Amino acid sequence: MSYDNINMMFRAAEQIIGRTDSQENGTCATIWPLWKASVENCALGDFEASAARAPPLSIDDILLGTDDSKFFNSCLVHTILRTIVIHGGDKFQKFCTDLAKTQPQTPAKIELHKTPLHPLPAMNIDESTIIGNAEVVEGAYEELGVIENDPATGEKRFESIHVTIVKFILGDQLSIARLRALLNIRAGHEKGFAGFGWGVLMPGLFHSKICDTHGMLVTHWGKPNAGYRNPGCLAFHNARLQRLPIVLTSLPTFRVCRDLIFVSLYARVLHCLLLVSGHPSLDAYADSVDSFKTLEDDAKSIFTRFASTRVVSELRERRSTSTHAGDMVFENALLFLRDTLISREFSDAIKSGDSGRIVLVLKVWALSFRGSGRTKYAHEMLHLIHNMEHVWPKPIRDIVLNNWLVNPTGNPNSWVEGDLMQEHMNFWIKRIYAAHGSSSSWEWLEMISPCVDILRHLSTKMHHILGADQGVKHEPPNLKNDIRDLMHSLKEHNVYMLLEGRMLDDDDPPTTDIITFGLIQITDNTINPIDGYNLSFFQLQHRLLLRAVTGEIPSTLAMSAAAPIPIPTGLPPSINLAITTDEEEDAFESGDEQEDDDLGENEEVADGYESEPTLRRETAADVALDMDADDYGHCDDDPGEDHANSDEEDGYGLGDALYSHSSPEQARLTSMASSTTPDYLPPAVETQLFEVREYSSMTIVAVVVYAYDWLLSVSEEVAIVSKRGLSWSITIYFLSRISACAHIILIAVIILAPIDNCILYFIATGVCCTMSIASTSYLFLLRVQAVYRQSRPITVVFGFCWLVTIALNILVSANIRVVHLTGTRLCLGTETKYFALPSTSSFVNDTLIFLAISYRLAADAATENNWRSWTLSITKGKGLYHLSRSLMQHGQLYYASIILFFFVNLVVMCSPLVPVAMHYSLINSYLGFTNLMACKIFRGTTLGVMQDSPSSWNTARIGAALDFHAPHRGRANPR
Repeated sequence: MSYDNINMMFRAAEQIIGRTDSQENGTCATIWPLWKASVENCALGDFEASAARAPPLSIDDILLGTDDSKFFNSCLVHTILRTIVIHGGDKFQKFCTDLAKTQPQTPAKIELHKTPLHPLPAMNIDESTIIGNAEVVEGAYEELGVIENDPATGEKRFESIHVTIVKFILGDQLSIARLRALLNIRAGHEKGFAGFGWGVLMPGLFHSKICDTHGMLVTHWGKPNAGYRNPGCLAFHNARLQRLPIVLTSLPTFRVCRDLIFVSLYARVLHCLLLVSGHPSLDAYADSVDSFKTLEDDAKSIFTRFASTRVVSELRERRSTSTHAGDMVFENALLFLRDTLISREFSDAIKSGDSGRIVLVLKVWALSFRGSGRTKYAHEMLHLIHNMEHVWPKPIRDIVLNNWLVNPTGNPNSWVEGDLMQEHMNFWIKRIYAAHGSSSSWEWLEMISPCVDILRHLSTKMHHILGADQGVKHEPPNLKNDIRDLMHSLKEHNVYMLLEGRMLDDDDPPTTDIITFGLIQITDNTINPIDGYNLSFFQLQHRLLLRAVTGEIPSTLAMSAAAPIPIPTGLPPSINLAITTDEEEDAFESGDEQEDDDLGENEEVADGYESEPTLRRETAADVALDMDADDYGHCDDDPGEDHANSDEEDGYGLGDALYSHSSPEQARLTSMASSTTPDYLPPAVETQLFEVREYSSMTIVAVVVYAYDWLLSVSEEVAIVSKRGLSWSITIYFLSRISACAHIILIAVIILAPIDNCILYFIATGVCCTMSIASTSYLFLLRVQAVYRQSRPITVVFGFCWLVTIALNILVSANIRVVHLTGTRLCLGTETKYFALPSTSSFVNDTLIFLAISYRLAADAATENNWRSWTLSITKGKGLYHLSRSLMQHGQLYYASIILFFFVNLVVMCSPLVPVAMHYSLINSYLGFTNLMACKIFRGTTLGVMQDSPSSWNTARIGAALDFHAPHRGRANPR
């Protein structure tokens, strides 16, 4: 069943008491039989069981995989091909057969059939509230005989045959959100009809298309009075085509906005075709190309050169370091072509009835809707994707994919959205068959609304029999002149030619990459819509498992009162699903269901059952079922048949210079664009996002581990300071601790929090990192000095190594370029060729010190002078006194753990099996772990010196060297 509101003005010819003009708000609904569905596939028990064990939604469910990305790119290339063949002129009609044969298809394409439509009587029910939607469903099911009154309680319940069968409801975002709100409110309280857990809620694809058009117009509108300074924006094209002015605060109807966007797309595709081919006109190109393979290759070139986000990302990255780099007009043009190709692909997928292609576009729109500010529809996409991937069992998912489109004619390429069909019905009920004047009444509407489809067909047939032309749809407008004029404009202003340093006005910002920006928002670590959605879903899962007080309980989920409630799998431990008390449940249920607070969700993650601004549908063209027919019917015509203005040139003679040669810069852009990475998402940004996600997790772990270790060591530090005071070595220890902790915390802040001044934070991070490495290495310099009793050569050699370690770290910090992640305030440091030097130099320095200390301690051991004794001294500390043995064994512990971590880090940095984005992911963890182990060994050695008296002269000298406040500290002769 599909339903939508119908609003009209009932006017009174003469106003008297009780009879005046009134605005009437009602609802109309339509039902149609489900295609390829059976009662067994609609089992409510299977539906509820699948929902109860569904895992949470993840970002991987939204992002397209490798195979899906390649297929989606091929669909966009075919969209370019279709545009060329349909709008390129009559000479391209020879490719119609090949165009149809090469159309990518998915297994989810709906089999061709005619959909019988059965309108229900209009209902005098206002569906603008949550209760109103419940009453609409109740009224429709009463009309169909699906529900009845319970003789015992008087409440509505399903007829016995319908108790165990799910019901499918299709509507716009607002209607679906309100029905879902009913489920959220009543879950755990009521079962059966009143609980609304039996409903499979399908989103209206036509309203999603409207939302996309709205977002596209606002995103790519540009500055209206910029003129030639922004020749690629929709505002400039609207003025160039001499169409009525558009104001963003009061947008025109849906069809006006859609037509402007698509005619601009057609002109851009044809213009880019001449750019990649080097021909002066479309006719010249069509005459020179006889192979569809050549046309297909040129379409791929258009896609990779002029619809690639990789190029945009690269240009904007260059402009972040130099104001004269990049080209704002060119960048905006590439984003427009990418976004409109996706919109056109959605329309084509609907007309062909390919649900698999529709789902791919909706996954992309889950990002772009959020990036363009359409947050309610973006949230609805999360529901749909989660349902498709995890919540709905496969039989129900297949039923949805086979029935959210209808085909009223049964012809190929004549599929329309279910909610568009309902809008179409409502329009004709209001404009044609609704009684006007004093006879207007809901009784009349209830009688006439089920007949609207039959009456329209009858009217059309009568006109055909009688030879009258009234009511026949006019010929689609000829876009040839509009396309030609826009192509002239695109060439004249070099919109698709890279001109370095071309800038827009200060108050005309570059077009937002809405897909990338939406991905940033949906994966943000501070305010994450996916986490909010999962929290709401887990709470609903838990409530659905409660035993309801009223209503029918399906036997498949009936549970005894003593049975434990299973927690859904995949539940994050941070989510609290504690069962509420009866008082809390009563308070939750007792409120008005029309109030926002009753959803039990905050505004950020709520389904959004308040209206979101959208485009109006006021004319027949806005709800026409065949609004895309002109893009499919032309190929059915005979190529030799005369067409209007067929004697005119289909291309445009603009000279050979622009189209015959490709500049070196364009060739470089072509190489930049060639990639197997999904072109709807910048690969650089995708890599950066992957880095942010992985680094954030590892950074949080590093902060927690370091903080936990420091808390455990507080008692040892207090004991050391209370007995020894702040000696030089202890001061270095605390400096090492504080700088390492500050470095890790700053890294966490940079990765997790939006920051305006990235450079300042990175400078502070570099300083802390340098201090941490310097102080940690200095602790080991003190150890080797102590073991060699302040030997000058040893001090010079290892002091030089210490300075080199510091210098390399400063070099790395100075060479890191800091940028904001595209479209966000998240900071990223770009990779440099020196990035691995700090960890490598620290490892080399530690290795040399370890070998030097081991050699000296083994040489001073009271054992025989042979290799076996040396080996026992090194491995077991044989012949060493307590302090020397402590130095030896602690050094071995430190070095064994560090060398293991270092080589793990080395494998991650160099292995081709590890993604490039992860090559440097362990460096900060390695440096933090080095500091943690060094401080642990320092504490162990210091406490050992405090607790035990020196057992030999060498041990006493080593202990004195480690303690700069010791009164007997002195310098020994070099050895």
